[in-house]
Amino acid sequence: MKAARDQTEFNQYKTYVSHMVFAYDEILRINDETEWHDTFDYDLSFHMRYICDENDPRFYKTFYKRTPRFCWCRKRRLIAARPKTKLQAA
Repeated sequence: MKAARDQTEFNQYKTYVSHMVFAYDEILRINDETEWHDTFDYDLSFHMRYICDENDPRFYKTFYKRTPRFCWCRKRRLIAARPKTKLQAA
């Protein structure tokens, strides 16, 4: 029962993040000011673990082209900021 509840909560979380990204997608299409980009970047930062794990192209196809690029750029910055392990440094 706990696994089903956990799956339901995760699906609700995915829906929340998708709606948040969709809302910013629409906002940035209409208003491309720096303040909106900064706000999106801030709000997205709390959900980057999910965004980094979400690799299904169908998720990103639902948005205008700029929003997936924004998410990918944010992912790349996080990956670049991670400390290197001994194997990666070699």
